Amino acid sequence: MVLAEEIRSHLNLEFQKKLQRNPRYSLRSFARDLGLEPSSVSQILRGKRSVPKKRLPAILSKLGLEDLDIKPIPNLSPPSKARFRRMNSAEFEPVSHWSFFAILELFELANFKSSPEWMADQLGIPTSLVEASLLTLQKAGLVHKNDKGDWAREPMYLTVGDLKVSTRTLREHQMQILEKSKWALENLEYETREHSSLVFAGASSQLPEAKKIIRKFKKQLGLLLQQKKSELNEIYLLQVALVPVTKRRGK
Repeated sequence: MVLAEEIRSHLNLEFQKKLQRNPRYSLRSFARDLGLEPSSVSQILRGKRSVPKKRLPAILSKLGLEDLDIKPIPNLSPPSKARFRRMNSAEFEPVSHWSFFAILELFELANFKSSPEWMADQLGIPTSLVEASLLTLQKAGLVHKNDKGDWAREPMYLTVGDLKVSTRTLREHQMQILEKSKWALENLEYETREHSSLVFAGASSQLPEAKKIIRKFKKQLGLLLQQKKSELNEIYLLQVALVPVTKRRGK
């Protein structure tokens, strides 16, 4: 049985993918593609109503999900006083779009405001999408509402599953980061970003050690940019790629 929460999660992800490909794509466009009213889609994304049963088969077909084994979003409870949490594939999939992690990092900014409108403006995405994402993050145990009714982030750092396994969701996540990097390369001033590359001959036998160095570098860079908590004012994406370009003979 397909649950409303499951469909909402997939609609949320699909909308974000379309926005990634076309920044001018709107909620109205998404509603038109689904054959629903914009107000209905907005309410569905925010968890205010379910997808009409009569439209469900057609919507699943439009999303390419008619044969997909859709699983519910896990109702997770983070361990008390957790500092690090490793997400498995089932936990990661509902929050795998880059914007979920960007929303989480917004909580760390010095000028953070617990307002979906403010978050949407910072990331350049629709407010309805932020509202739906916050509900998904809440169900995943990553954010909560405090006594004042404001959104707050759970005090933990996230890592994702077994990095040795390249799942479809992880590959899609990396493709989204690459697309954001491409957009930045074409639209942002050099002073605000860093794009560099290196082509060299190397020994594949040293690749495991190279990966260790890369992972250590990522941690060190994150710590460097987060040293001055009172000055945190940007959300950054970092993507490191080390890939062979020669033919792998004998494979």
